[in-house]
Amino acid sequence: MRIDPTFYRTLEDRFRGDTDTLEQKFAVYEPLLEKLEVSQDRVAVDLGCGRGEWLKRLEARGWSVVGVEINAEMSREASDAGLTVIDSDLLEFLKNQPSDSIDLLTAFHVIEHIPVETLIELFSEAHRVLTSQGCLIFETPNPENLRVGTDLFYLDPTHNRPLSPEFVQFIARYQGFRVAEALRIHSPRAYEPGALLGQQVETFLNYAPDYACIASNNPELVAIETWMAGDTGPTTPRFIAMADQLHQELKSADHWLATENQQLTDRVNHLQAQIDHMTDALWHTRRRSIGWRLATWRDAGIEWLKQKRAQVVRGGHGLVRVPVARLASAVVRRPGLKRAAVWCLNRVPVAARLVGRILATERSQVGHIGIDGVNWRAESRQLTSSREHCVFKRLVGESD
Repeated sequence: MRIDPTFYRTLEDRFRGDTDTLEQKFAVYEPLLEKLEVSQDRVAVDLGCGRGEWLKRLEARGWSVVGVEINAEMSREASDAGLTVIDSDLLEFLKNQPSDSIDLLTAFHVIEHIPVETLIELFSEAHRVLTSQGCLIFETPNPENLRVGTDLFYLDPTHNRPLSPEFVQFIARYQGFRVAEALRIHSPRAYEPGALLGQQVETFLNYAPDYACIASNNPELVAIETWMAGDTGPTTPRFIAMADQLHQELKSADHWLATENQQLTDRVNHLQAQIDHMTDALWHTRRRSIGWRLATWRDAGIEWLKQKRAQVVRGGHGLVRVPVARLASAVVRRPGLKRAAVWCLNRVPVAARLVGRILATERSQVGHIGIDGVNWRAESRQLTSSREHCVFKRLVGESD
């Protein structure tokens, strides 16, 4: 794809990062450079060197550096900084280099721009031009990162296709490199297996936006991931394993909770049975005690007395009131008996009140005998209370 160099330079500045950002990203390769810096005369070639930040870093460490860049804007900036930059096709440049002539061959975010057949040939030429102790570093976007694989990769219209780390690693080994590792790098946060699930998912979604294929025939570079600060974080297999472990832990917790719930239920039922047994035992013990029996008899006696009292109250009309009313009606017909009855009632106020109540409710028994016509005012003055006065008036039939 042909694209305006100025436009592409601005695009790279916007999304690839400024010089300070790239310097921070290059820091991950410090342990590798230290292992490669074993001789004074060492040559490094950076394919697609861009503005030359990586070449400046190597040059400051004593490397002889050469850059290859076809973007005129970027190659001009690198040349202005005093770097050796060649305007050439990458594969053509390597084909023109002698065998075993380069100690370090690098390409940062380049191989995703070229077709697969060219990439395979590029690895073949790289294997030829590198020295026996030399090393290859090809850094590219990591499609394992979900956002990179679905979004960020396509910000650059010159990208050809995402490259799986396993695929690039396979090409390196296919072309004869004894050491070929894909190092995941540049994660914004380290992976913590014991973190909360949300943090683990967030780390996984932002995990290792880039990876570097590091290939060499130098046996000292074996097990790169043990001495380089790569990301051994949540790759897709690790994330699936974490999800499976979490699911298993949830199932175990659910089984434990179910077991505990059943045990608690059994315990509650056992305790309830004990309480019921103790209640029954207490009930039978109390029934057998003298105090319980006495209390039972007392309650039965009180209830019997209440019933008898109610019977007396209900039957009082026929047992007491009617006979007393008839007796009073007979007495008031005889003045002598009437005066004697009043004289007696004056000296027994309780009897006067009782007779007054009876005569008040049984007026029908005595009202027909002319009791209102008898004048007993002198006798009524001898009563000492208003209630007795009322009773007396009822006896003699007076009204206010």
